[in-house]
Amino acid sequence: MRTRKGVCILLTRQTENGPKGFVGKSSRGGWKLVQGGRKKEDRSFRQTALRELKEETGLGEEDLEFLEETGLKNRFRFGGDRETEPYRGIQRCFIAGMKDNRKIETNHEFREHSFLCEKEMVERVDHINLEKMVEKMWSEARKRHSF
Repeated sequence: MRTRKGVCILLTRQTENGPKGFVGKSSRGGWKLVQGGRKKEDRSFRQTALRELKEETGLGEEDLEFLEETGLKNRFRFGGDRETEPYRGIQRCFIAGMKDNRKIETNHEFREHSFLCEKEMVERVDHINLEKMVEKMWSEARKRHSF
């Protein structure tokens, strides 16, 4: 079984009701964070995170207050289907904070998106391992930033 390496990003923004995190409804149906696989041309996982943020939300590094690797790793297995073989994935987890209230321009991967508080995000995402990872990422964000 092959292993795919990638990133998972908790994208946050400050609101008058406290910090909120980005979740998008995948064109495949489930709710997820910004995430994606590392490509050969990516020099680092940070570069992968920046590329995925740009591709999926339209945000560049200039739109962020911070982008930090947390040290957390999201591990999962994908069972595959008729078109893909099963694989295991390891994602390095990042937290990112948006400057101001920059506009999000999602790509074809998301049918819709929302910014939600931690509890709502945990309820919205579809996979149990992602629920736990969202909780851990929010915990790390609170430690590092005054959320």
